[in-house]
Amino acid sequence: MESIYIAHRILPATLTKVPVHISEDYLVAQLIAGDHEARTFVYDKYSPALYGVILQVIPEEERANELLVKLFVHIFRNAKNFTTSGHFTLFGWLMKTTREFVVQAIPPSISSSVNTKIPILRPKENALMLFMKNLPADVQRIFELCYQKGLSQKAAANATGLPEAEVSRLLRSSMVELRKFMQK
Repeated sequence: MESIYIAHRILPATLTKVPVHISEDYLVAQLIAGDHEARTFVYDKYSPALYGVILQVIPEEERANELLVKLFVHIFRNAKNFTTSGHFTLFGWLMKTTREFVVQAIPPSISSSVNTKIPILRPKENALMLFMKNLPADVQRIFELCYQKGLSQKAAANATGLPEAEVSRLLRSSMVELRKFMQK
């Protein structure tokens, strides 16, 4: 009977179609170890979302495809950095790494005309950055953590030392202001 090796266990080929939950800690450990199946799994699961981020900045599909391949080579070589990054989820770290990688890959002809202090480069997002500059510092920080970095309210509360109820209030306040700003 043909067998497939999964997670240090040999399973009969007939059982390989059964859904299996893989813990993120185990997946990260396997990535760091250079496991081919872990790399394939991460690529299959996260590449569509990361490709979307790349396309927001580099709209040419051929260049975006090249960048996606280079990004995953970078991710696989630097997987050990996830453990010290302070991110709670692998997906959060992958998104941050993608944004940083894409900004570094912008062609010089484009980057010389772009304000490098604004991390998101498309005109619509630049408006978002202008909106953020007008927020009070505490609201701006919470908006950045929750909206741009994708942290949950609880994670933002932990990161800032504020009570979760205060984070919720500040985020709600920023959303009200964002709606007003978008109507202008």
